[in-house]
Amino acid sequence: MSGSSARLLLLGAALGACAGPAPLPLAVEAELTTVAPATTQEASPPARSDPEFDRVLRVTARAHELTIKHPVAGKTVSRKEGIALIKEKTERDLPKNVVAAQGELLGGLGLIPPDFDFLSGLYELLEQNVAGFYDPDEDTMFLIDDLDRAGRHETLAHELVHALQDQHYDLGARLKYRRGHVDRVTAAATLAEGDAMSAMLDVSHGSAFRFTPRAVHLMMVAGVAFSESGGTTPRVLQSALVAPYSDGFRFVQQLRKRGGWQEVDRVWRAPPQTTEQLLHLDKYDKREPAIVVPVPPAKTLGSGWHEMDADVMGEQTLRIAFEQWAIKAVAREAAAGWGGDRYLVLRRSAAADATDYVVAWHIRFDTEADAIAAHALIQRKLSTSCFERDKLGPIAYEKKGDGVALVVGPYRRNHSGRRVAVPQSASCKQSQRWLDEILASR
Repeated sequence: MSGSSARLLLLGAALGACAGPAPLPLAVEAELTTVAPATTQEASPPARSDPEFDRVLRVTARAHELTIKHPVAGKTVSRKEGIALIKEKTERDLPKNVVAAQGELLGGLGLIPPDFDFLSGLYELLEQNVAGFYDPDEDTMFLIDDLDRAGRHETLAHELVHALQDQHYDLGARLKYRRGHVDRVTAAATLAEGDAMSAMLDVSHGSAFRFTPRAVHLMMVAGVAFSESGGTTPRVLQSALVAPYSDGFRFVQQLRKRGGWQEVDRVWRAPPQTTEQLLHLDKYDKREPAIVVPVPPAKTLGSGWHEMDADVMGEQTLRIAFEQWAIKAVAREAAAGWGGDRYLVLRRSAAADATDYVVAWHIRFDTEADAIAAHALIQRKLSTSCFERDKLGPIAYEKKGDGVALVVGPYRRNHSGRRVAVPQSASCKQSQRWLDEILASR
């Protein structure tokens, strides 16, 4: 993958946009569809880097029908060195509060255990699955040194596509974190990963059209799930790591079917503005805009609260969350009605050694019928409209018109982050007042 994106249900997608996947095994379910061979101008070879990197870059550029504008440096590093570089870049590119807020959002919604070390767990998952990464800031491709020959070739092809994307479409700028625009950045990261997967399969297997999007998705899921840390990492984080590849591959294959690499190039110059547009080609074609949802108000909670993060999740992240609560087909259908959203994570000092947190997520749907379907999915998972939990306090939800809102907390952590408790002020009555305030906002 490419440089640090910013999303994250998931920081997972942001980190996913740093580190390339473990290579696809050769034996993957294939769809025997052929594509006409590409014709393109021979690219001039770069003047520096490892000869293997140079050779794969030339082959990849030819397959993707892109010229090499300037050389790309390459470096082989150990797995530990690689993850250290990714950590350094993440800490440099993403505000600390944003990363911490992601963990509170997932924990509050019950998508990860309340005492799970979010960032450490995500890095552990990534370390087991990373094969290489391209850093736009340094215009350098890093390759992990323990890959076999096939893995090296596939990873080089994948990551060097990102280098070409950076040369032609300014990938680094497109993936730069921008507060309030996380879904747009996620859409760009997903396009980048799908583009790189498609070109990689052209280079390593003759044609990406030998592979169905479902086959690629299943193989990616299996590779992450059966990694050393796959058994202990919450499924939502595994899903967030895989989604940019599989969703992006499906989108790019649709583009190539109707217009070849020229169509992909055209879309890069007018990229999807939301993950909804990327997940639904017809909505991209119509440039269907997102509903602008304001930051959830929180006057009901009283004073002393400070914002950690407030941003847009988007349809892709909504689907990932829903997939933890329902079977995939139901989750995808319910998420497909997404129109816009905004989440909020607040904190306040509770004592010398503790902090209180609350979470809100306001989602608007295309129609009231879509909101009813999403509400029904949440209701099947959470049953009662509000219930109080031992560690995370109340979780409540409500539908009004085309909107659905969920609120969590308050709950309390000590400064080690491991012990979670519920302050006496937490109650479903307060949660209901907060829901009413949020759903009244437009």
